[in-house]
Amino acid sequence: MADYDEPIWLRPERAATGRPAVRSRPEITAAALAVADRGGLDAVSMRNVAEELGTGAASLYRYVSGRDDLLDLMVDATAAGIELPQPTGDLVEDLVAVGKACTG
Repeated sequence: MADYDEPIWLRPERAATGRPAVRSRPEITAAALAVADRGGLDAVSMRNVAEELGTGAASLYRYVSGRDDLLDLMVDATAAGIELPQPTGDLVEDLVAVGKACTG
């Protein structure tokens, strides 16, 4: 497993060597979210996500370096669905509006 200094979004999506990659980060992220939906965040592990994808846990290391990367991808995918309101210029009002947007 490689030791990365940069966040997952700045790394190449697939390892450059070995057999051709057959998974994508969005597919892995969706599997991790499905595992979390069923069992909570504690259930999100390389093994459980791999099982969701029908593969072995070791094969996931080709795409992510560990559970922290899975969690980062899950947060990013979830946050992408939040539509933030346009700022009004009133700091307090804007913060309250953002809070409401994020909590549904």
